[in-house]
Amino acid sequence: MVPLPEGARDTLARLDRAGVAVNDMSRYADAPNPDALVIGYATPPGHAWPAALAALTTALGVERE
Repeated sequence: MVPLPEGARDTLARLDRAGVAVNDMSRYADAPNPDALVIGYATPPGHAWPAALAALTTALGVERE
């Protein structure tokens, strides 16, 4: 699970616009900041990982090495 900062709604909306399918985890958690991503739950097939990871990191504003 990758925790998201406060204001994660904007991040989740950005992921959705980038074509990254995500669900709001807040309905499953009882915590002050339950917004998080679970990585690997609905794993894409092997050939789709590069594109999925690129879309995720781009939408999150993370630079890949």
